[in-house]
Amino acid sequence: QYLKSALRLLPLLRQPDERSSIRTRRDLVRMARVEAAPGILRAFQYTPGALTVLDQGPIYTLTTLLDLVGEGEPESRLKTWWAAKARQLAGLVDTVVWLEAPDEVLIERIRSRPKDHLLKDKPPAAAQASLALHRQRFEQTIAQMRLSGELRLLCLDTTRRSPQEIAGDILTLVA
Repeated sequence: QYLKSALRLLPLLRQPDERSSIRTRRDLVRMARVEAAPGILRAFQYTPGALTVLDQGPIYTLTTLLDLVGEGEPESRLKTWWAAKARQLAGLVDTVVWLEAPDEVLIERIRSRPKDHLLKDKPPAAAQASLALHRQRFEQTIAQMRLSGELRLLCLDTTRRSPQEIAGDILTLVA
């Protein structure tokens, strides 16, 4: 699925003005993941009564590509592609669950787990700035998706409820 998706990106990547925005192999992999996501999600939707839960799925990945698109840039093929993918995902996803916590809590959670993370060793002010930027970009992605129609957004503060209670909230919403 990813190889086909990467091949579908070739016309976009051949544009000289776009190549300068795509800086790393990781950018290309992220774009291929977003390109492949609709086909993968459609495969799950044909299972009657199934609930598909994605952890840092295509919406997260689409959000990470916002720095390639450029905020104040004039319309480009890359920006058009990004907006089209947001609309396409909006048509395939019913609900986005945004698990949130105050910056101090998120930073402490990141630092206390063994998994590597870009914010793990950053000073608190830099980590908070990165979290604020990520929130802004996520809000921008959700806003773009909502232009296409109904998309439920469930924001849950993970400091107020246990993981079991949060799972129950989610199951109640989608039932």
